[in-house]
Amino acid sequence: MLKLDIENIVEPFVSKKSNLNLVVGVIDGDLHSTFGFGSFSESSSGTPDEDTLFEIGSITKVFTSTLLSILVEDGELKLKDSIGNLIKKYEKLP
Repeated sequence: MLKLDIENIVEPFVSKKSNLNLVVGVIDGDLHSTFGFGSFSESSSGTPDEDTLFEIGSITKVFTSTLLSILVEDGELKLKDSIGNLIKKYEKLP
């Protein structure tokens, strides 16, 4: 059922694009599922899966800033903390 629900959401989007690859991961308690969509090229029948490596892009800035704000709100760190104070390996950084 989950697979069909994901396919109904993703397939219309993926089918409109050429050479678009997408992997969706779902975590529900102890259940972990991954679903791959698209193909690596027009001549390939391979579908991406949980082991496919993707190049990360600018979207990671959003995730990084969100995680930073959560850590600050939870009191895990302060915005003025130096990476050198957090990771011994970088203690000589300003």
